[in-house]
Amino acid sequence: MKTGRITGAAWQRLLTWGATAPFLAVSLFLGQAQAQEAEDGYLNLVAYWNFDNGAEIDDDAVITDEVAKIEGLIEGTIVSTEGRTGEDGDNAIDLGEEPDGQIIIEAIEDEDFFLKPASDFDKLTVSFWQKLHKVQNSSTFWFGAPSAGANNRNAQAHVPWGNNAIYFDTAGCCNGGTQRIQKGWTNAEFMKWHHYTFVKDGPNKRIYIDGNLWHQGRNTLALKSDWSMATIGAEQGGGNKTAGILDDFAVFASALTEDEIKKLAAGTKPGALEDRSYTFPRVVNFAGSMGGFNVQINDITRGGAIKADPDSVSATLNGEAAELVVSKDGNVTSVSHSTAGPLPPGSSHTVVLTFKDTEGNEGSSEHNFSVSNYGLIKAGFAVDEGDVDKSESGWLVNTTQISQGQGIGNIHGNSTVLAEKQIDGGFIDASTEEPYLNEADPDSFEGWSYYYMTSEVINFNQDAPNNVGNFTSANGYEDLEIPGIPGWGDSTDGIASEFLTYAYLKKGAYTFGVNSDDGFKFSTGADWKDSSAVLGGFNGGRGANDTIFQTYVEADGYYPIRVVWYEGGGGANVEVFHVNAAGDKILLGDPDNDEAIKCYVVGGVPLEESTTDRPTTGRSYLLSIDPPNGEKLVRSSRITAVISDGANVGVDKASIKLSVDGESADVDIDSKDGLITVSYNPATALAVGAHTASLTFSSGGADSVTDWGFSIPTIYSREGDVPTEAQGGLTVREYHGIGTTSIATLKAQAKFPDTPDVAAIAPYFEWPQSGDIEVNPPGNVRDNYGWHLSGYIHPPETGEYIFFVATDDNSELWLSTDSDPANAKKIAQESTWHGVRQYVPQGQEETSAPVFLEKGKVYFIECFAKEGGGGDNMAVAWSLPSDEGADVEAGGLPISGEYLSPFTWTGPETPELGATAPAGVTSSTEFTVKATINNGQNVKVAEFTKLEVDGKDVLGDGEVTLGGISSSITVEAEGDAATQLTALVEWKNSDGTTGSASWDFMTTPHSEDTLYIEAEDFNYDGGEWFTFEDSAGGGAYEGLGAVSGIDFNNSGNASPNYRDIEGNHPGMADSTGFDGNRGDFDMDIDFKMGWNDNGDWYNYTRDFPEDAAYYNVFARLSSGGGPIDTKLSIITSDATEEGQESTDVGVFKGPSTACWNCFEFFALQDAAGNLAAVKIGGETTLRHTKVGGNHDSNYFAFVKAAVQEYPPVLVSTAPTGAASSEDAIQVVLKKREQALADAAISVNGEAVEVDVATDGDTITITAKSNPSNKGMNEATVSFNGQTASWSYFYYGAPLSEDGLNLIAHWDFEDQSDAESSTDSVLGLKGTFAGGAKYGAGKTGSGLDISASGTAAMLVEDGEFMNIASSVNKVTIAFWQKVDQVTNASSFWAFSPSAPSGGRAAQAHAPWGNGAIYWDTAGCCGGGDTRINTGGGAVSAGADWHHYAFVKNGDAKEIWVDGKMVHSGNNTSALPSDISRLAVGAMINSADSQGGNSLNGQIDDFKVFAQALNEAQIGALTEASAEPPAISVVRNADGGVTVTFEGTLQTAPTVNGPWTDVDAESPLTLNPDQAAAFGRAKN
Repeated sequence: MKTGRITGAAWQRLLTWGATAPFLAVSLFLGQAQAQEAEDGYLNLVAYWNFDNGAEIDDDAVITDEVAKIEGLIEGTIVSTEGRTGEDGDNAIDLGEEPDGQIIIEAIEDEDFFLKPASDFDKLTVSFWQKLHKVQNSSTFWFGAPSAGANNRNAQAHVPWGNNAIYFDTAGCCNGGTQRIQKGWTNAEFMKWHHYTFVKDGPNKRIYIDGNLWHQGRNTLALKSDWSMATIGAEQGGGNKTAGILDDFAVFASALTEDEIKKLAAGTKPGALEDRSYTFPRVVNFAGSMGGFNVQINDITRGGAIKADPDSVSATLNGEAAELVVSKDGNVTSVSHSTAGPLPPGSSHTVVLTFKDTEGNEGSSEHNFSVSNYGLIKAGFAVDEGDVDKSESGWLVNTTQISQGQGIGNIHGNSTVLAEKQIDGGFIDASTEEPYLNEADPDSFEGWSYYYMTSEVINFNQDAPNNVGNFTSANGYEDLEIPGIPGWGDSTDGIASEFLTYAYLKKGAYTFGVNSDDGFKFSTGADWKDSSAVLGGFNGGRGANDTIFQTYVEADGYYPIRVVWYEGGGGANVEVFHVNAAGDKILLGDPDNDEAIKCYVVGGVPLEESTTDRPTTGRSYLLSIDPPNGEKLVRSSRITAVISDGANVGVDKASIKLSVDGESADVDIDSKDGLITVSYNPATALAVGAHTASLTFSSGGADSVTDWGFSIPTIYSREGDVPTEAQGGLTVREYHGIGTTSIATLKAQAKFPDTPDVAAIAPYFEWPQSGDIEVNPPGNVRDNYGWHLSGYIHPPETGEYIFFVATDDNSELWLSTDSDPANAKKIAQESTWHGVRQYVPQGQEETSAPVFLEKGKVYFIECFAKEGGGGDNMAVAWSLPSDEGADVEAGGLPISGEYLSPFTWTGPETPELGATAPAGVTSSTEFTVKATINNGQNVKVAEFTKLEVDGKDVLGDGEVTLGGISSSITVEAEGDAATQLTALVEWKNSDGTTGSASWDFMTTPHSEDTLYIEAEDFNYDGGEWFTFEDSAGGGAYEGLGAVSGIDFNNSGNASPNYRDIEGNHPGMADSTGFDGNRGDFDMDIDFKMGWNDNGDWYNYTRDFPEDAAYYNVFARLSSGGGPIDTKLSIITSDATEEGQESTDVGVFKGPSTACWNCFEFFALQDAAGNLAAVKIGGETTLRHTKVGGNHDSNYFAFVKAAVQEYPPVLVSTAPTGAASSEDAIQVVLKKREQALADAAISVNGEAVEVDVATDGDTITITAKSNPSNKGMNEATVSFNGQTASWSYFYYGAPLSEDGLNLIAHWDFEDQSDAESSTDSVLGLKGTFAGGAKYGAGKTGSGLDISASGTAAMLVEDGEFMNIASSVNKVTIAFWQKVDQVTNASSFWAFSPSAPSGGRAAQAHAPWGNGAIYWDTAGCCGGGDTRINTGGGAVSAGADWHHYAFVKNGDAKEIWVDGKMVHSGNNTSALPSDISRLAVGAMINSADSQGGNSLNGQIDDFKVFAQALNEAQIGALTEASAEPPAISVVRNADGGVTVTFEGTLQTAPTVNGPWTDVDAESPLTLNPDQAAAFGRAKN
């Protein structure tokens, strides 16, 4: 029962007595177990085996139930045994410790099965007592129906499976959203007697143990009706038998209440359970929609007939009388009302239904509903009936395919827009400069073509006759082959199809659906290509899943329906259906179903022959607009619209009107070949910013109105003349924090194109770049970002040029016919990826066709690039006319700055340091020092005045280049091995100012004294090893094994080269050819080692010199993926035994290298990030461990440090993550040769007094006070001339073990700052990004994130989430309304250490399939990181729903509207380094600005460092709590009887004041008592 303050949501309804009286009253009577006709609303005990007749069990092969004498056949061995109570006469059945028995009840032909009422009502309760002998895979019951699939699994329970989890499946298996709920039982007691109850109540399912609700969830599929068999004690067919004892097995065709279940668990026999009774006809199955409402009234037929009088039924809708259609069939009165027109989307409505029974008693009931979003089918879309050929029912099918037959997997990328482009034949083969061929047309040989076929229904599957989707052989359907697939390329991928039909639709509301793999669009309009009404769709890739959508038809008629469906790769299927009032899905045009919508084949094109014709209705429609709606890359102010002038119904040209930004525009109209082109060229260019346009025209007396918007960006706006000579370089803009590799995703970002994260100048046509065109760029600068280069190109010759683009990942290269961006055309693209400067020959998409350019002319050029993860690069090269058409070879130089000019200046205002070399560790003691200074637009470097290397002046030896974009100085230098050096450069600028900069690097570790350990030469045979001398040159460990857990730990399995190790082992590859040099010698045998997971390690024992010395350690590592992140430890226990102890001595960290074979040196660092010095002497075992990121390893180099006496070394700092007032500010050091000196700690710049304690080699520095502020803090420790800083989040008082521990709450009510919202607990600021804004909330205002795919609220101080991490408990709760189901994240907490995009804690609520996913500490393992419902758990609409995501240690739960819909166990703990939080979107990097945004609204977002329980979540949901029931019946004497739950209150007015009534339910009021308003409260 809900406690706390009462809100409107806690009231059942507001009632009055005197004038009208609501009616439901509930009473109970003592019923007997007897067979009677089942009726919804009653217990409906349909079968009960008490197992008390031991003789029957022992002697006969048949056991009979107590209700309807249903005979169960005993197969195998089942014996009678003592029952649960132990009383005389109470027996049970024992299936045995090694069970081979079961009870089978088979359906009898032409007779209703005893479970039929359960599927009629979609309500079932199975109740029994059970005590196991042992836990094994088992099914206690299994009720079969062939259409359910999964071995006829219509209802079954594993109690338990062998993993101690209980599973409850209905209508199949094993989808968490539609068929299964499950939960593991911690500390399970299966070997004791327990009472189990499994309940299905429509979509809601519950499991009770001993009368207590133990688990619940939501499964949307209804029970199948084709029951065939029931099995007790095993699954159907006899597998997975129950090893235990069963008693009192009962089946009800109803959903028992918790009170009724508690009575059974307390010992009440099922046959003695009190049945339900009613005193007035019951109102059931109310449903409201945009088109009206319908409801049923059920007569009472038990305990005396009480019938509804159909002639007395009336209703009001929003207080106005509603015209009803009332009919009566048997004991059911059906009532419906159709509105004159559709109710608005998002609107709320109230229906009050009033009627009398045949005795004259009157009652009324109130019903509220909200209208979901829906599509509108306008009456004007209908065609004349005479234009429809009714001789052939079904669909016209047009399948197109571009795939393997033309060397492409798919070209549309699972995009609706690009699928339309494919159907239109819009993709051009760069090698032929002609459209691709349609592989689904068997006769295609030149140009784009079609091959039309027909089908009665749309139920296609590439794997037909195998089943997928809703319509399968199990329910009387057989999947059909996809027409034309596989095409002549023998592929089932790359499909884009359109299905056309004339559907006869009556006025009113409809529910349509499409089950698809992958995407689709369902539309109608004046013509097939007219998408005026897109009614439903899914844009993207997915497995077979439903999308359900609502529509309203304005008038009866024949309507053109077009479904575009596409598939990229993998599975391919599509079903098109509607959903009737009973919830049944019916294929559109199904000739075998009388309820199916009639569909007729579209004509006008030849069938089963190659053609270029397209069908048409002959009516006018808007064909295209430019710029298109939402376009942000508008290069010109010109606006163009093209109207298809219908052959049958033309356009009134005088009616054509265009307005721009609300002002009438003077347009040019040109009509040619059935197309009307409407053009507008403003005299003054449109200003930078957003614009709106509206086009109207009339056709056949019907008006067409199209409104749209677009933006003029700043990136195509510049001041001044176009440069006639090359200035050097291109304009660069970077956009960070954007996932995927798609250019379309980049362009969809709110920040694109006018608010880049980085603006710069590229000296040559490559980005990222080293700054030196002769040096390749780094391989992986960052992940999840995009960039745009633009400017002018100055050709040095006249003739045909060929452009080559090489990018990782996708790119587009555009070139104008002149200097105007408006004339730019795409000439090349990259849709996959290629490595640094890895150009491909002509004939492929990455290489342009020949382009004629003239010397002396200037041409605008731009390139868009998008990178997901791993390497990132983009280079553009060209072949000049004088090269005579030759290809640019891989590795060739990009276009030099001597031929380029920036479009606008995006460099610095004054010169500043750009690229430097060397960086990191050099490969030799001889190296090149180079400093590149990026010039300002007007201020340039005039001269270099100083260049020093480690204090040595080398300026006089430098080579200087002074340029317009950048200037540089280069010098050759040398230094001792393994030495850290500093370079210093100073310069003077053209305006007289000066500048300077310095940088550090290290020289190579190679020297004659360096000690090497090869990565592949880790210990063998349980701690065995070779000396440095014996292992020099490589190959000493070839063919040797190793013991897992002693010599190494590897959780995967890869190539077994070099070593002979069974089971899991690292991957090894020969590296002698590219990284076998060791300075003074080359390796004879050398292998690199990779394929490691986090936590994998390798031990290396070697004979270091006996006299201990400090060493600098260098690891030779590479990564073509994530950053380098490993550590080095010294084993401090026996290296020949398991469970070894170790001490960490440093880490190897750095960015990824250019590729997997691009090895670089990484120096070992200490905890402060400084060069580490490790003291080693004699026989020592070292361990190398992968912590994160990615790497391949080749070898380790140990160089004796130049300094052999060191001050203490930093070991650790505290607090980290999140801290309370109980957490000390503390630093731990390890003693070394020099004594500790000048130890100090400061917090946020404020010095604090410290205590210093020494224990052996450990020094602890502790602050005496804690001046931390709530929120983020920075602490700094200094000692012996060194400093180190760290950050933590401080939250004050410590957490309460039993408290709610609310740590953040955004209620979105304070709108004083329109661009952010501040939480009320810790004052955390959430900044709105990507168009997020305040909007309507659940109550008051909320967060509206429907503007774009990047809309989000970003909390940069996400470290507060580490408060929850400290206890590994969290609840994230919020209200949410979904406008459209898309791939979305409702929240995303980012942690740099968490896998899968830093996924510390995130929820897809929903993903595009409507499923809810709850991920923690990574993704997407069901055992450690993810739980999820099945598809359809979330739908779009006007309703708000409350969500709560709970993690309690390993246990996780998903709650919707106060009900747990899914649970499971995930073993990975919350990471302790959470740094950011996004509300309403994902943030999969440290600087991501949002992606996969929720299309909807969020309100009341709360985070708790606690796992809330059911009552606490219920208190949050408020409206989700079940309201108390109240009903009023008018008696014959004029009085009323009020039946209520909770406390009755009365008031003289609807607004109160309310007074508690001291009475119990039911309460009878006499006729002479005053009329009053009444309500019930919990």
